[in-house]
Amino acid sequence: MQLVVCGRSSCPGGEGVGVEGALRCGFRFNSVVSLWCVFVWVLTLLTWLDSGMASMGGFHGGWFGDFNGNFQHEEGNFQHEEGNFQHEETRRRRMFRCGARRRLRDTSSTLRIEKNVGARRRLRGSSSTLRIEMNVDKLEKNVDRLEKNVDRIEKNVDKISSLLHRVATDVEKLQLDTTFLKGNQQKVEHKLEELVSDHASFKSTARDIQQSLAVQKKDINSVQGTVNFFSVLNFVSSSILGMAGISDEPLIWKKFHQNSQELVQDVKEDLNLLVKQDLY
Repeated sequence: MQLVVCGRSSCPGGEGVGVEGALRCGFRFNSVVSLWCVFVWVLTLLTWLDSGMASMGGFHGGWFGDFNGNFQHEEGNFQHEEGNFQHEETRRRRMFRCGARRRLRDTSSTLRIEKNVGARRRLRGSSSTLRIEMNVDKLEKNVDRLEKNVDRIEKNVDKISSLLHRVATDVEKLQLDTTFLKGNQQKVEHKLEELVSDHASFKSTARDIQQSLAVQKKDINSVQGTVNFFSVLNFVSSSILGMAGISDEPLIWKKFHQNSQELVQDVKEDLNLLVKQDLY
């Protein structure tokens, strides 16, 4: 499509806007031409009717003939204006190709506005169509991205399900270990109860041993006192016998002293044995 730049101040395109303004002015021009064609067709019909009525004698065609002459004159003027428009359009195209936009902005064009209206509407429709197509492309890209994200989410869900299965198996193993540990705990508690009862019996045995040790200590003390008494008595008797000139001790004293020493030794061994049993 050839660009025509309108220079009128009343043109919405104004100052060489290009394709959009040119098409808008073209739309208005086409509307005016169509109106002129309808008007010429109506006048032609009326002229035909006028000539027919005049030939029949029922109507004088002087006034309508004058009107028809005026119409033909106006039609000639319109053709002259159309020729001027075509000449102006070719001149403007030539000036636009040469780059003289500033002079074209200041010039005036009668039919520029009519040609720009329809073009702007068509351009708006085409631009909206292009925008819709761009939005459709963007939506398709977004759908592709969403599908990729859905695939990633499905893979992650599979991984999570496998991990959950592993966790479930681990939980089952832990439950089995827990039951086993509970059984061992019950066994250990039973052993502890047995040990506590054994400890109590050991305590009672230790008390009995301590009581027997105390009794034996008293016996040892009494025996030791008796031995000491007899040893003192032996010393006194030996000293008396020595003073009397009798050097040999009586046999009874020697046996008593030997028996008392053996008795003390046996008691000490028994005490040591009891102490070892108590410790163990």
